[in-house]
Amino acid sequence: MPSSDAKLPRWRQFLRWVQHVFLIAAVLCIGGYLSLHWTAVANLYRSASVPLLVFAALWLAMLHPLTAFALWRVQFVLGIERVYSRTLSSYVNRLPARFIPGGIWHSLARYADIHDEIQASAGHLARLLLADMVAIATGAALASGALGLALFDGGAPATRLAILMMACGGVGCFSPLLLFPNQHRRSRIIHWIIAVFLLGLVWVGVGVAFTVVAKAFGEPFFTCPSTALVTTYTTAASVGNFAIFAPQGWGVTDAVFALLQPCPIQLAALLSAILALRLVTIVADIATWSIGRAFFIGARGRIGRK
Repeated sequence: MPSSDAKLPRWRQFLRWVQHVFLIAAVLCIGGYLSLHWTAVANLYRSASVPLLVFAALWLAMLHPLTAFALWRVQFVLGIERVYSRTLSSYVNRLPARFIPGGIWHSLARYADIHDEIQASAGHLARLLLADMVAIATGAALASGALGLALFDGGAPATRLAILMMACGGVGCFSPLLLFPNQHRRSRIIHWIIAVFLLGLVWVGVGVAFTVVAKAFGEPFFTCPSTALVTTYTTAASVGNFAIFAPQGWGVTDAVFALLQPCPIQLAALLSAILALRLVTIVADIATWSIGRAFFIGARGRIGRK
């Protein structure tokens, strides 16, 4: 029986191979560096504020319904008519797929639900995948660009990066007119812009979560303004999102933040904070999935009794 990889185009097989190699290399490099500074890292984690870490997890969990709502609007742009509760249920129930290396399995699991629900064709789902990727990238570009232009010092490389991000975001706002040239969809451009705006807020929200996690570590980040941390992490995470060879931005986000570093922060402390955010994100995903499963199963049970 042929493997699933054998059914993929050669470029997709190569990209998957590159992603796996890059992820392993990033984990080894980051883990190796942290192990060399294990004493300092251990002290950071021991002194971390648990209430702030819990707040960051709750904050990230609250971003999931907003993300699902934005993706629901993207589906509407492509003519996929579903109620929001079905989109939210699919999004939450498929959260465990985010833990699979590759960064795309959560989306593919949701598309399988759409296929089962409305019998969408493979071509339609492929267009939805493209639309989701463009919308998420556009929101990231606009969020990081706007924050960068507002808060980075003029003339710095970071400002030039912010201008580039804004330009990419501007193109992305009207990309449906080029990617999906259909008069029926053209009238829905307002829903696309709403989705992009909401996804931009989600990216800023992730930057806020990182700032809370960083402040939980205390002294290394106390001297750095919160606005600078939010802006820098949002920008770094956005660049990591564009790096398709790096699953979930591993390695790229860390490197970009270190290059744009808005204030003196030891690299070990920075990598520890980013790693802690990833761990907090996992906790938030598990909590959201558990609560969502209980809610939706309970709701189906009440409907069944009626």
